[in-house]
Amino acid sequence: MKVEMEFEGLDTFVRNVSKLAEEVSREIDGAVEETGYRIEKNAQENAAVDTGYMKQNISNEHKKMTSVVTSHAHYSYYVEKGTRRTRAQPFMGPAVKKERPRFFKIVRSIVKNGVIK
Repeated sequence: MKVEMEFEGLDTFVRNVSKLAEEVSREIDGAVEETGYRIEKNAQENAAVDTGYMKQNISNEHKKMTSVVTSHAHYSYYVEKGTRRTRAQPFMGPAVKKERPRFFKIVRSIVKNGVIK
């Protein structure tokens, strides 16, 4: 026994789903990039300032779905985490924590709007 089924428009449906996935991916990548720059700005605002070197050397590098915010001052870790003799003055952690809810809200909105289209 053999049953054949033909679905009209299935190829169009598959193409549309693929286009939708690409569009959603592009929008999420944009949200990642924007969030990276917002984290960079917040970290600069939160950074302890003595000479201003650390604050001026916080940067964001974005590459396809990834934003890396870096403080290039060699002593940044010690400022962020503290040492035996100096208290911590976190600036990166709070910047990430501040932007996290906003980022996930944007991603949920992008996915929801993409699925509804």
